[in-house]
Amino acid sequence: MRVGVRQRKALTPAFTIRKLTSVFYDSAHKAKGAWDTAIESSTDGDAVIEVQNWMYYIFLDTIGIAGFSYDFGSLDGKRPSVVQGTDISDSRIT
Repeated sequence: MRVGVRQRKALTPAFTIRKLTSVFYDSAHKAKGAWDTAIESSTDGDAVIEVQNWMYYIFLDTIGIAGFSYDFGSLDGKRPSVVQGTDISDSRIT
């Protein structure tokens, strides 16, 4: 068996999406919950949701949990120190 094939077979289980599905689902579910709350708390049922900013926080929490086993908590409303000094606005919902 060639070395490359053997290496690929050895590494493939570490990078399967199936194992990370629950992490992706949890992050999406947290974002949906926050969006639902924003819509329900608005006076007329409309809310402007800054999706670009939210995607940054979804990505940050997902990569933190999947890659480093660390929850930054940005989807729970915390402002992680890792985003301080960036140009990411914290106005997720207006």
